[in-house]
Amino acid sequence: MKLHSVTCAALCGLSLLAAPAMAHHLWLRAVPSEKGITANMIYGHHFPNPEDIPAPRLSIFDDVKLFDASGEKAFKRSETPNYEHKLDSAAPAGGSIVAVVYKPTIWSNGPDGWAMKGKAEYPTATYTEQSTMGAKTILVNGDGDMAFTMQPIGHKLEIVPMADIRTLEIGKPFPIKVLLDGKGLKTAEIKARFGGFSEDDSDEAYYGRTDLKGEGHIIALRPGFWAIETQAVVKGAEGEPIDEYIYKATLTFEVPEK
Repeated sequence: MKLHSVTCAALCGLSLLAAPAMAHHLWLRAVPSEKGITANMIYGHHFPNPEDIPAPRLSIFDDVKLFDASGEKAFKRSETPNYEHKLDSAAPAGGSIVAVVYKPTIWSNGPDGWAMKGKAEYPTATYTEQSTMGAKTILVNGDGDMAFTMQPIGHKLEIVPMADIRTLEIGKPFPIKVLLDGKGLKTAEIKARFGGFSEDDSDEAYYGRTDLKGEGHIIALRPGFWAIETQAVVKGAEGEPIDEYIYKATLTFEVPEK
């Protein structure tokens, strides 16, 4: 089952539009071991396969961090491969979150194509946006408490499970909520895919929308490594140098064989 969406909407000052065709996505995958946790940033188009990040873009990303009820810890980035991050601490018992933020970055498009510049540096630009992305992945370690994974960690746009991810059942709705600035984002697009589903990053294994409270669900088709994605676009005020503010969020997790 493949669902491909090119839907556009504008509700309550938000325009939920498709990003530029070649815009990168951002996902996270974290694997715990006895020595600690390895987290890979998947920045590109080929979920779930990470690829080297262009050196000029490394500074765009904040530290990869582990979040749990006791606080947060920062990972250290490897030089090779540069998408790899390591934490020399064991995964907390129960549920925790590994997350990273693509910091607000200005991009403009015009006669010379896309450039990481504002209108002052690119005077012939016809469109300028400020993009921000937040990626989270859920770590499950044993049978402990998962309550922390059902709370927001403060990303600008964020996908939050409304139930213990371990209760997800194949073919049945699993509830989530989309938050923008901590408030439910109504009619937000919800897309989901699993590793190996398609080499075309415009293909989705699930498509839906949140309700007026920002709540919705996904339906997992099979076990595997899954990603949920959403996006919001807020138009800039008249006269300011930013035409649109682009916010993206992803949430990844493993759906085990049962």
